[in-house]
Amino acid sequence: MYQKVERIGPAQFEAEIKLVDGDETEKITTRTYERCNSIYAAYKSLIKALRGLHDCTITLYTNHHQLSVELFEERAKNTTLANMLDDIIAINNVEIKNGKGE
Repeated sequence: MYQKVERIGPAQFEAEIKLVDGDETEKITTRTYERCNSIYAAYKSLIKALRGLHDCTITLYTNHHQLSVELFEERAKNTTLANMLDDIIAINNVEIKNGKGE
């Protein structure tokens, strides 16, 4: 899974998620998030992408440094977005591995 978060205006971000399966089939989704910060767009786009996945391991490549830190180094605790992500991971039986930055 490849995630790219870009600022497109004041408090406005575009998040692109590219899913690539074992057969090299790609699915790309792009969403715009307004009146927010970049970490919100990063978490929400990841959460939405994971809702459609079950019983699998994904390797996440992201250009969002803070998300990478919160997921793989200093695990975010007691934040609503981190808790939502943890719930989706547990319910869908998904494991996220670090693919490093894009």
